[in-house]
Amino acid sequence: LSPAKDPASVTDIAGDWAYTHIRLLLEKGIIVGYGDGTFRPEQSISRAEFVTMINRAFYFNTAASIPYRDVLPWAWYYDDIGRAVEAGYLPDVFGNRLLPNQYLTREEAAYILAVVLKMDMSQRSTLPFIDAYNVSSFYRNAVMAMVRTGFMSGYPEGVLRPQQPISRAESAVLISNALQLNSIPYAGYDVKDYGAKGDGVNDDTPAIQRTIDDAYANGGGTVYIPAGTYMVNIDGYTAVNVKSNIKIVMTDNTTLKAIIPMNGVIPPNHPILRIRDASHVEIRGGRIVGCKKYYDGKYGESGHGISVQGSNNVHIQNFYSAWNWGDGIFVGNSTLRDYSENVLIEDFICEYNNRQGISVVSAKNLTIRKGTCRYTYGSNPQSGIDLEPYSPDQAYLENILVENVYCHHNGTECKKDHCWGICIALGHFENNVHPFSVIVRDCRLVDNGRGRDNEQMNYELIDHYLTSPNWHGTIEYSDISYK
Repeated sequence: LSPAKDPASVTDIAGDWAYTHIRLLLEKGIIVGYGDGTFRPEQSISRAEFVTMINRAFYFNTAASIPYRDVLPWAWYYDDIGRAVEAGYLPDVFGNRLLPNQYLTREEAAYILAVVLKMDMSQRSTLPFIDAYNVSSFYRNAVMAMVRTGFMSGYPEGVLRPQQPISRAESAVLISNALQLNSIPYAGYDVKDYGAKGDGVNDDTPAIQRTIDDAYANGGGTVYIPAGTYMVNIDGYTAVNVKSNIKIVMTDNTTLKAIIPMNGVIPPNHPILRIRDASHVEIRGGRIVGCKKYYDGKYGESGHGISVQGSNNVHIQNFYSAWNWGDGIFVGNSTLRDYSENVLIEDFICEYNNRQGISVVSAKNLTIRKGTCRYTYGSNPQSGIDLEPYSPDQAYLENILVENVYCHHNGTECKKDHCWGICIALGHFENNVHPFSVIVRDCRLVDNGRGRDNEQMNYELIDHYLTSPNWHGTIEYSDISYK
């Protein structure tokens, strides 16, 4: 094994289902690749390898004496096993033989993380898997806790496979999600305690909103949305309104899904998550799924997965936003404030949205990084990322950074006038006193609609504004690759 802190040097993780999590752990040096440049995501992981990852992730640095006779002082993992013993997360069933090179099972991984995260293992629940009887009695409560909180899920055929060796990709997902939870207080506000069902049928909007409102009334806090499909009402400007000093934490198996209005009328301005005139907001994890499938083929551009309006200090990470009638994520002004400020969007996938993967219409100090925008189609501009103010009065694009983003197959049915991988439209800066500053770097733009007929491929500047005497600002771009 050799450390691989630059994910770009790893050759076999692009497109992998666990790519975002693997990349995060590679960047943090928690997980490592092989000397040949591969990661081998579907390969099983040994007990010693998993222990090493846990120690790196949670900073277990103090070692104790080792009671296992098969862990020898010259082994590469000797010190890490000592740290695991001191941390106390190894199960007692191993006796005096750890078998460090034996593959770790899924139920063993569940136990280790349940102990590390100090989960409540006294609460019993039903395991909804047809092979639940295969969970060993010693690990059963830990597996229940991991499934109940959404950290561990089964396979599409309804099985858990608790005694199957866990893969390197699955290990990365578990540890990545655990790090998100461990970085904030777990004792927060659980939407299920406020009546949310997460069954994909009932309207969970009121329950989620009550949870947020209660946290806000108490000075802010963490709102936890466990695994499940939570239906959100988008009719009548309802949505879920996120307020100041709120952190929303979701698992990879948490979905917020738009409810299709019974009257068939497309509601205007209908985000699923709305962050308006708020400050110090975090959204971590989860899947946002809009109503585009229902309205496919109809013109529309204002139904967003996440809408950030006139807000500051907003951090959105490790999320998926798709099938929205407008944008995967929108950042702009509100009626009270001309721009949003100090916004970080990272580790994301925006796909199959109607207008844009991400739209930025008015912002200062905004960073978009480490994500993918793809398969946008429907309403122009149909771009992966669009930096385009709506009006001269609210035209702010100050200190904007877009880096390490992959935009592909956006607007593939376009003719010539729209549909870019990344679009920077400067029309409203013609007579604007606000200077703009945009940096685009280390991005990959492939097979976007405009690219077929444009020498600049998938990157577009509105050239005739560059010569305007009233045009103030800078645009820098580097390391842009095309196909």
